[in-house]
Amino acid sequence: MSERLAGWRRAEDGQYLPIFAALLFALLIVAFSFFQVGAAATLKSRVQTAADAAALAGEVEIKRQIEAAGYEGLAFAQINTLPVCAAAAAYAAQNEARLESCRVELYDVKVVVRGTREIEGELSGRDGAEARARARASLGVSYAGGLGVLGGGGGGPLTSGGGNNCMTDEEIGTVAEAAGVRVRADSALRRYCGNGQQSGVDVRDLKPAMKVAIAKAEEELGHGLNLNSGFRTVAYQRELCARVSGPCAPPGQSMHNFGMAIDVADYAQLAPIAAKVGLCQPLPSDDAVHFSVASGPECGGRGGVGPGGGGGGGGGLSFAIYMPKLVPWDGGDFAMPNLGFGAPPGDVRAALERIAQCESGGNPTIHGQGPAVGHYGKYQFDLPTWQSVGGTGNPADAPEAEQDARAYALWRMRGFQPWECAYILGII
Repeated sequence: MSERLAGWRRAEDGQYLPIFAALLFALLIVAFSFFQVGAAATLKSRVQTAADAAALAGEVEIKRQIEAAGYEGLAFAQINTLPVCAAAAAYAAQNEARLESCRVELYDVKVVVRGTREIEGELSGRDGAEARARARASLGVSYAGGLGVLGGGGGGPLTSGGGNNCMTDEEIGTVAEAAGVRVRADSALRRYCGNGQQSGVDVRDLKPAMKVAIAKAEEELGHGLNLNSGFRTVAYQRELCARVSGPCAPPGQSMHNFGMAIDVADYAQLAPIAAKVGLCQPLPSDDAVHFSVASGPECGGRGGVGPGGGGGGGGGLSFAIYMPKLVPWDGGDFAMPNLGFGAPPGDVRAALERIAQCESGGNPTIHGQGPAVGHYGKYQFDLPTWQSVGGTGNPADAPEAEQDARAYALWRMRGFQPWECAYILGII
């Protein structure tokens, strides 16, 4: 009896071996699949970083060309796209990717890149295995001269009349009091009601100094001025520069965007009295219709006819500071990232803290080593990405609170996608 039971046990042991082998094989397959999925996600994240770096490098070249154009400005048609795309290709290559396409669109750079290291095997050909990514960069603009906030909105034609943005009688009275003259019945301040966007010449959004200058000029001339353009939104300036072939102040660099310039049809009559009424004609040969407030950056505090002192000489207008930044693929807005949106929601804050622990151990002063060389601080920003959310210098040198705020800014722009650890932790 005992010999029979022992035989049964030996038989059962033999039956278990294939089962254990099958289970072990299945576990190995699952582990390998997880490894490949993780590797694909990591590679896709790295190639997105390459796309971001390429787009930003191209935008830096556009910034250089704008600044080199100096006072004359740079129309979209004047941009040399060859060095733009060459810079993009070089930065893609530095990040183990190749540039597949590069296009300059309304001062923005749009690129598509493909990683040069691809995953083979079961995941070959799936999303992430080919590691293809795209990115778009634009220009943020800030100002050194305290010129105030730029207007928003869309584009519009440079035509007279139209719109319902008329100055009120009370506003007219305020201008008359400041100018010390009556505002004529045929004044441009009464006739034009545009909004700087879709219709008409906008005089209501001009700076008070420009309104006073108009009233004084009309009193001197004995008739109302005929205007071609007044205040322009940044969005319209962007469209304007995209369709003209001559000099054009890039969006955010035109005094029209600040309500400090007008284009005048009867410029020959205005030019001789410009200094007397507080205006200057900075480009009498190239842009004779254009007049700016004499005390503004374009005129350098000097009225009358001739080049102003605010920004000529090839160094770019001194009041305009451009910063390349990443924007959504469907378009930029020529605005700097806004860090004034408060604290992130609790779930986002918790996720960012997990990412920081994974990326750097939560150390805000760390410099990446090995594969992470070129990445800095609590969230392991690379320099182009740090700059895209308004950061300057080295992220590891910034206060931890600033790193937190700019990580949140990056999340608002692109979600958790920029961080490899977001894939590793299963956040995305």
